[in-house]
Amino acid sequence: MIDSRSFYAWFFRSRLDQELLRGVKLGQTDQVATLIRKGARIETSDTLIIRFKGGDNRISGYRPLMWAARKGLIEIMDILLKAGAEVQARNEWSRTALMEAVAESQSLAASFLIEHGAQVNDCDYSGRTVLMQSLYSADPEMVKNIIEAGARLHEYTINIGTALNLAHSVGNKDMVRILEEAGAEMIDWDDLYEAPP
Repeated sequence: MIDSRSFYAWFFRSRLDQELLRGVKLGQTDQVATLIRKGARIETSDTLIIRFKGGDNRISGYRPLMWAARKGLIEIMDILLKAGAEVQARNEWSRTALMEAVAESQSLAASFLIEHGAQVNDCDYSGRTVLMQSLYSADPEMVKNIIEAGARLHEYTINIGTALNLAHSVGNKDMVRILEEAGAEMIDWDDLYEAPP
């Protein structure tokens, strides 16, 4: 049996956590700082719902830092990191805040996270690296920054190939040029799957 004090403490903390997530999503910098001082957990999480014609896709484990990164809210990201938020925390799809910033073309947020220790060579559950994810953006400078931060150009997945394979497949000539200038190479699928003698 739960005593009333324990229940009240749980309920109050849960309410603070939900308010923190709401404040981050709405970009309420002062509210976020206040809620953290009151005891809201910076590693609390909720679910992102992606709606499409065939139904909904739900991804759980979205922490406040991930929401702030998706929206490019650098002041809020700074508050969260100073309060101890884990820059490398992952959601259900093994995506980090940096991956979320890159996926939403938030170049300044991506640079900020890299400066604060985000790893550019991490990959998500499907093997896509931060560099591969950045190729979907329309921001060549963000791609250059990720390369300059030490992204490995020759990482590959079975479904995509290397970042250069991906840039060619989506037809992004600017990204192809940037990657080739950096020394990236494509995988020759015939060589990769060559039968042993």
